[in-house]
Amino acid sequence: MFTLTIYLLQHSLLSQIAASAPPGMPNVFLINITSTDREDVNSFLKASKDVEGRPEVIATAAGHLKAIDGRAVNETTLTGPAKRFLRARTITWSREMPPQSQVISGAWWKNPDPKTPMVSVLDDAAKTLDLRVGAVTEWEVSGKRISARVAAVHRNESVRPGSNAEFVFSPGALDSVPVLYFAAVRAAPTQIPALQKASFDRFPAITVINLADVLDRVQEVIDQVALVVRFISAFAILAGVIILASSIAGSRLRRVREVVILKTLGATRGKVAAIFSVEFCIL
Repeated sequence: MFTLTIYLLQHSLLSQIAASAPPGMPNVFLINITSTDREDVNSFLKASKDVEGRPEVIATAAGHLKAIDGRAVNETTLTGPAKRFLRARTITWSREMPPQSQVISGAWWKNPDPKTPMVSVLDDAAKTLDLRVGAVTEWEVSGKRISARVAAVHRNESVRPGSNAEFVFSPGALDSVPVLYFAAVRAAPTQIPALQKASFDRFPAITVINLADVLDRVQEVIDQVALVVRFISAFAILAGVIILASSIAGSRLRRVREVVILKTLGATRGKVAAIFSVEFCIL
């Protein structure tokens, strides 16, 4: 039972990691990208031979949620886990729905009007704040007030580091506030140092984070867990065989008497062997 529990735990852990880290997940991040460098960085990543697939350049800003449907958000109105929304939250904007997201309520915008900002809320945040489609939220971003109507509630089907903002605004909503960008790309681990050097030579103010090293450490831990599970399983099986053999040896005289009785009653050698084989297999 202990071995089975360990095995099921390992299987569950690996399944969760596989679901939350799908193939093609970014393993290199470029942070502190300013608006002036955004297009240059995007062009640099697209032209780089070390980058696999299409790079993601995502805008981020820090926003404070101030009111919901005209009701102020403060220590009195928010209790329990909802109090975390009193702090600044990372917000972003996107024209297209992120590929790992799924709308569960409302609809994603198609041709949004920059004068009427809209926002899509992650389902966990929507439940905590009791936000529904049509609710009007008021934000303070870099000293400016932004009013945005909740157009959709979305859910992330998989975890992609850096692109799981709880509040995604429509295009144009954050044009009047300063934002920072970060880029998420995937590259072969052996090519990442060359990508880091090329990025530093061209954009010395931008920080490149190599997540591939972290993923390698995680893989090493998982391999060690698998090794421990195999060792414990082998040990348990070996111990079981020894215990079974000792129990059979300890009851040798009694089994000899059983064989004599069975032979007296007419059992053949094959029948006796079959009876004991079934018993031992069940044990």
